[in-house]
Amino acid sequence: MQKQLEVGDYIAGYFLFERKSSHDFISSIADGRLFDQASRLSSSGQKPVIIIEGDIWRAADLRDVHQNAILGAELAITRMGIGVLYTRSPEQTGYAVCLAARQAGRENRGIRIPHSKGADLRRLQIEFLSSLPGVGIKTAEQLLRRYGSPLRAIQNYRSWPLSDRALAKIRRVLEGSEEGEGETDLSAFF
Repeated sequence: MQKQLEVGDYIAGYFLFERKSSHDFISSIADGRLFDQASRLSSSGQKPVIIIEGDIWRAADLRDVHQNAILGAELAITRMGIGVLYTRSPEQTGYAVCLAARQAGRENRGIRIPHSKGADLRRLQIEFLSSLPGVGIKTAEQLLRRYGSPLRAIQNYRSWPLSDRALAKIRRVLEGSEEGEGETDLSAFF
């Protein structure tokens, strides 16, 4: 099932990609659209990346746009936390998006479609739980359904349907103890 994104063109793993041809990138600088789009990308909750397809310097020469306008725009969007990636063609852009999805899949993140704005809390809860060792998105969703909240899930982590090894790693993260060592006294922190 495909879903129209509110901002950006593709989501793969952590990344939200906005795809622009080199001519469109230059046009968006000239008409001011670039910074409005960049602002929306930055507030998406994903790691935004603008992919520029084609030879931007050739497009700049054809449009008689000074290189400083392009460099200044790239620096401005980089300061906003947006990555810039260059590709030669739509096919190479497709490969880049697929690589991002493949890398994320290795980390149990896969391709994600953002939830509606009303579901931000649920998305954050899932991301929080899935940040623990051995817990992927599907497991995090199951834990939330079963326990109702991340706090109740964490309070019951010893009964999660994970391997003993994964539970030991989670224990080290949550309780601050190394495997084979005694419990760490956290009372000094509270």
